[in-house]
Amino acid sequence: MGIHVLGYEFFGYPFNGDTSTFTPENPAHFRVDVSFYVGWQGDTVGHRFEACACSPSAFFTDLVPEDEICSGRHYIIMQKYDEPLLRSFIESFVASLAGLPKPQALEKLCWFAQWEMEDAKWDDGKVIVTHEAILHEEKFGF
Repeated sequence: MGIHVLGYEFFGYPFNGDTSTFTPENPAHFRVDVSFYVGWQGDTVGHRFEACACSPSAFFTDLVPEDEICSGRHYIIMQKYDEPLLRSFIESFVASLAGLPKPQALEKLCWFAQWEMEDAKWDDGKVIVTHEAILHEEKFGF
């Protein structure tokens, strides 16, 4: 089963209005939210996943308030900003999921980045947790 990244959007701080790329003022102290779209062979539209890529200094000074605690889930921590390296890292992770059944691949992707369907609310107001969203995706195909 061919799984691949279909595209990217970058939302850096400070935001420059261009979602196709991001260049931080200081490559050793940065934060950028990355949306990437994952599809399977034959897909023209992908599932959107989001992660925060940041430097260790930005993670500890900007994202983790003093005397607080923070989970590292959905964070990609880099020593310095390098967009080709970031894209390669994401694409290598996604490629490592090739051959897995779609529900298992989606579950692993949910640990790496936040899936657009994670915590989605449906008409009845019910919040769908990751496992239920994966089952919903498997049943309805989105």
